[in-house]
Amino acid sequence: MFKIKIPIFYLFITILVGLGITLLSFNLTQNNKTTADNLNPIVPNNGYKISRLEEYKYTKPIISAEPELESPQLNPLKEELNGYIEHEEKDSMITSVSVYLRLFVKGEWMAINGQTTYLPGSLLKVGLMIAWLKMSEHHPGLLDKEQAYEIHNGFVFPTEHFQGKEITVGHKYKIR
Repeated sequence: MFKIKIPIFYLFITILVGLGITLLSFNLTQNNKTTADNLNPIVPNNGYKISRLEEYKYTKPIISAEPELESPQLNPLKEELNGYIEHEEKDSMITSVSVYLRLFVKGEWMAINGQTTYLPGSLLKVGLMIAWLKMSEHHPGLLDKEQAYEIHNGFVFPTEHFQGKEITVGHKYKIR
């Protein structure tokens, strides 16, 4: 086909110029790169608690950005709930109440007595209740059948301190 004779000198010059342009453009882009800190600096009092994944060498991706302050839009609801709680405490119907509400779409939240601690056994029952209710959706009448309380794999609910009947292992109970 085509036979063009190119002196080796021109070929060598062309390779050097191409290499020089490549190195120069790479160097310029590296110096002008913006980091995530330059794009969105984390200001200490910006109102958000930012959690980052620290395991990587070159990046620190954001895991979550949570508002530190409660939402002012939820204040009317919070005041109404506080009034109800105070009324019930005066009537001695309750001794301790905590409320945490979060609007996941907007990221807004509010808390009443958010620092109050509870025994974990109380919270474990909520998940158990949800599971039984979900199973009853697929198996109507499940909640009306007697179920035996048994211990599996050594799991026992933590001991709680309240007055009332305790359930016993091996005894049958109706859920509803």
